[in-house]
Amino acid sequence: MISVYVALLLVPLAAIILINIRKQSAKRKDDSVNPKGTIYERERNIALNITPLLLKLNIPEDETLVYGVVMDMDMGEGFMSLACYITGAANLHFSSGSGIRGGGKNPAVGEAGVEFVTSAQEFLELTHNAVHIPAPRKGYIQFTLLTNKGKFTVVEPMAQVADNSSAWLSLFEKGSLVISEMHKGGN
Repeated sequence: MISVYVALLLVPLAAIILINIRKQSAKRKDDSVNPKGTIYERERNIALNITPLLLKLNIPEDETLVYGVVMDMDMGEGFMSLACYITGAANLHFSSGSGIRGGGKNPAVGEAGVEFVTSAQEFLELTHNAVHIPAPRKGYIQFTLLTNKGKFTVVEPMAQVADNSSAWLSLFEKGSLVISEMHKGGN
């Protein structure tokens, strides 16, 4: 039953993302050949370096709080990065250079984004501390949890998500819900 649910979730999500990648790839080809990095690399770097201060968060020193999650995913013909923050802000970036900014302005997206981020707190012990977050890899999904104590990451084979054997399946589903709400809301 869960396999059917994941398949039903992955197929439309992949279709939406692939359509978006194809639509934008021709438009962004010139922009992506840039000595300072592609649009996607720059946007992903910004997403990974958002701080509690930029979000105007005051987190007690004795707490470790996940305030943001970046979910990087191989989509076959490119990569996608979803960045969500505890404030409800949500952005989606594609390696083609396209993306959706300001998704959290839609209340349904903001609520799904907050749920995604707050749920990530329970996964913190399954990650490892990382100073450098590598680029996404083909065939894998990568979660980076942004905390007031640093960045924590894990890389999981997409096959394990697809066959429901991933410990990260429930977090992936929450991230997928954010993406779905972004597309429903016309962002």
